[in-house]
Amino acid sequence: MEILIVAAIVLVLLGVVAANKLKKDESGKIKDESVSLKVVKDELSAFTFNSTKGSTENSVNAQLNEFLNKRFTTNLKSSPVTSVKVDFYIGNKIVVLVEMVKTLDTSRVLGDITKLEGKGFKDKIIILLMEDKALSNSDDKISSLNLTIKNTTANYIVNSF
Repeated sequence: MEILIVAAIVLVLLGVVAANKLKKDESGKIKDESVSLKVVKDELSAFTFNSTKGSTENSVNAQLNEFLNKRFTTNLKSSPVTSVKVDFYIGNKIVVLVEMVKTLDTSRVLGDITKLEGKGFKDKIIILLMEDKALSNSDDKISSLNLTIKNTTANYIVNSF
């Protein structure tokens, strides 16, 4: 009887592990069905920006687009379901807004988040803050953003270069 119980527990654990494994296509890209907020945040955390080509939002977006296209089967440069400027739309589920800390406008970001949440993107918004380490006031701007979005469902990641 004990052997049957142990065997059942092992089978359940194997099922849980298999269910949590990322589903990838033949080229190794994460399939849309495996895309979640956590998966996208984890992948964005691995992004390394090469600022030798300039540190503008356009240069970040170009490098990030290349990075995301290698990792996800669906990575659109905009969302077809909203009029808000969306930098990336991953897996037809998760919205990524890229913001440069040096030009951060928290009021505009809050407005974008509010519009996106109204369009059904609650718990599906990630703000990627690109921080130039040479800036002296970046901590203040990041703290300001944190206070601004604390009553929303948006998440943010700081990526320093």
